[in-house]
Parts: sequence; C-alpha cells; structure tokens
Amino acid sequence: LYFGINGANADTLMVITNTSSTLDTGYDGDFDTNIEQNITVACWAKGWPPGAWNPWVSKGGESGIGYQMREDGSGPDADWCVRGPTVAANGGDLPSSVGSNDGKWHHYVGTFDGQNQTLYLDGVQVATQSATGQLSPDEPAPLVIGAKSQDGSGLTSGSIVGGSYFTGGAIYDVRIYNYALTASQGIIVNAHIIYR
Repeated sequence: LYFGINGANADTLMVITNTSSTLDTGYDGDFDTNIEQNITVACWAKGWPPGAWNPWVSKGGESGIGYQMREDGSGPDADWCVRGPTVAANGGDLPSSVGSNDGKWHHYVGTFDGQNQTLYLDGVQVATQSATGQLSPDEPAPLVIGAKSQDGSGLTSGSIVGGSYFTGGAIYDVRIYNYALTASQGIIVNAHIIYR
C-alpha cells in the first residue's frame, strides 16, 4: 500500500470496519476479541509520517482506549501505544530508543502481554516497559492503515481521521495477533535477518 509518496495519493488510507453485512454475513473483523491482555501489531513501513504522532496502524489509541503503531511525536522514532494498562511512564506510549526516519524499509512489532509492553525495530528489541492490567479496546473504532483512527467514532460520525494524521510512505504486511509474540518467534527473527 502506498500512501502519499511524492505528492501522489495524498491523504490516502485503508479502513477496515467492525462488521460486514453485505460481503460476508459471518465476518467478524472487530480486532478486539481476546486482545485485552495479549496483542501484537506488526508492519513493514517505508517513509515517515509528515506530522507528529501519525500512525501506520491505528484502532483508537487516544483518550485511554485503543492502540497505535506510530511515529513518536517528540523525535524521529517509532512509538508503540497501548491504552488502558497501568504503565511505568508515558501513559501507554513506548517510544523507540533508535531512530528509523531514513527512507528505508523498517519492520515494526509492538507487543503487550498483560505484564510488559515491548517494541521491536527490524527484529531487535528497542524499548520495553512494565504495563500491567488490560488494554482497553476501542470497539466502535475501525482499524485504520495509513492514518489515525478517531476514538469511538466508527463510520457513523463521518470522521475517520483527525486533521492531517495521514501516514505518507508505504506500508506492507500488516499483522495483528491476539497473542504477544516473543523475541524468538519467526516474524521478529526473520525481520532481523531480512533487514541485515
């Protein structure tokens, strides 16, 4: 998926709604089932969001609910944001200690297991913090790739993203798991091998 590269496709995003009554009546795409204490969000991204706090993948992530894999608004680093658990600092934000705004492809993985919140960059753990309790899923909000999801707005309020919170760049292989991957599992290890 390409989002706003060199002025083309500006303000482009992909929205995955919570239900689909027309395409598949049995489809349940709420991305909220069994994630309160275990979740992994992973994606490849190239390019850097044009503003501050712009996400590659989001489902809420503000006002104490949801999650985002995004740019850290205070520097050229990634940020894994989970809302709800009691955390040591930053209200659920976990910024990377390693910059990745260099125009190259990077693999981002954020995990939460009910005890810890961890961020991996290109297969290497770059940040972790204690985060106990439960993630507060933002059930009404759609999953949005390439922009910021508005908290609780769903599709009925007419507002999917706020202001200029579009990603820009390219995003590939977005994955969401209802369990926390470990450092030794394939997706994280393979990203390190591919990136090197």
